[in-house]
Amino acid sequence: MMLGLPVPPGAIVELDDGTKAYGCMRFGAKGDAIAPAIASVFVADNPTLAAKIVMFDCWIANEDRHEGNLADVNHTTPMIYDHDQSLFGANGGRRLDRLDDLRDSAILNGCLAQHVTNAEPFSAFANRIRVLCHPLYGMVRSICEEVRMAGIITADEEGKIVEFLEYREPKLIEMVRKLPNLGGQGVLL
Repeated sequence: MMLGLPVPPGAIVELDDGTKAYGCMRFGAKGDAIAPAIASVFVADNPTLAAKIVMFDCWIANEDRHEGNLADVNHTTPMIYDHDQSLFGANGGRRLDRLDDLRDSAILNGCLAQHVTNAEPFSAFANRIRVLCHPLYGMVRSICEEVRMAGIITADEEGKIVEFLEYREPKLIEMVRKLPNLGGQGVLL
């Protein structure tokens, strides 16, 4: 939300088995399930937002952006959700290794990436991410600290996430330059 991306509101919740998780509120009409978006239509209707989502997914190493976790409710209220495969992924005991493995990888394989053809939104959005990572503001650090204090991650995991996100931030422009359909537009800093 701090980046201006449309995510449903949510909170850290405790499950019946005592584990904690992030739960988001349902956002469909009357709580109904949301039909998956069609990626090409989503990008055509929301080209700037689609570019921002692609960059966000690249930053957080989300290899799991698909039409089922992208909603375009009546083409008026786009939402992104279900980011549980980002950062640590589903690697169980290899959680920290995943961040090392993907440190310099451009994660551009989501359903939107192949349809993004305009590089213009990347510069401004990269600046928003830069502000979150800036030590003076410390938003990435404070968010990770809050998650650790809630018992979701360990201190080692907190440090690894902060290091990963801060390391990737200045590399995002170069990473999104690898999108196949930019047609040599380049991306300004």
